[in-house]
Amino acid sequence: MIIGYVNRIDACILIGSAAGSSGLPAANIQGNPIARPYRVTGSTLNIDFDYGAATVWAAFALLGTNLTPTATVRITLSAVAPGNGDVYDTEMVSAGVKPGYAQVYHVMAAALTARYGRITVSDSNLAWIDIGRVFAGPVWRPTFGESYGRGIWWEDASAHLRTIGGQVLSTDGARYRIAEFQVDHNTETEMMTNAFEVDRLRGTGGDILVMLDPITYVQELSIWGPLMRATSLQHWAPGRVRKRYRIEERL
Repeated sequence: MIIGYVNRIDACILIGSAAGSSGLPAANIQGNPIARPYRVTGSTLNIDFDYGAATVWAAFALLGTNLTPTATVRITLSAVAPGNGDVYDTEMVSAGVKPGYAQVYHVMAAALTARYGRITVSDSNLAWIDIGRVFAGPVWRPTFGESYGRGIWWEDASAHLRTIGGQVLSTDGARYRIAEFQVDHNTETEMMTNAFEVDRLRGTGGDILVMLDPITYVQELSIWGPLMRATSLQHWAPGRVRKRYRIEERL
């Protein structure tokens, strides 16, 4: 289980990236609604970023894309310049996109420190590429992840009206995922350092990245969105703290 709540990309200078088309610039990946993406005409897109100083990177997510299962991605980190892979280089690999889940996730085996980075995306099926939002930064990997009892489902905003004649009229609405889970058994130090910081920095209005299963069901069980409900840290046993979460997907 992985929780990312410090998005370094929002504080980066975006340099050397192609100009966005139709008034959809690279800056749209920094805090803009996912529905208003960064768009580049062509089948390849680069995002070059400079944090301004060396910092920690551990995971990346490209959200709200139009990518297909043929898409590939390359992520490099550098102490020198964007595109130089002296710190980290994935080479060009499958983006892991599944039909119905047009997101890309990459979790590094170990966190590394770098100032610069480049994300390259290519998809031969597309005439243009959209990237709605990017997460890049450190993550919290709870020593003890979620306890049993997790729930995840597709919420449906469709509306239904039954007429006086008994017919049901339906308006098809958006569908988005909601997950409820509890992080349990961890020490007070770990929970104060991480769980308490999630609440302080993001509250219920800011977005976080939750990857409930970063190995098998990566696409299905990864959600970017706000925590819709504030909950307490509970000391349920000597030296042990738990906290319950509810996250709703941002479209």
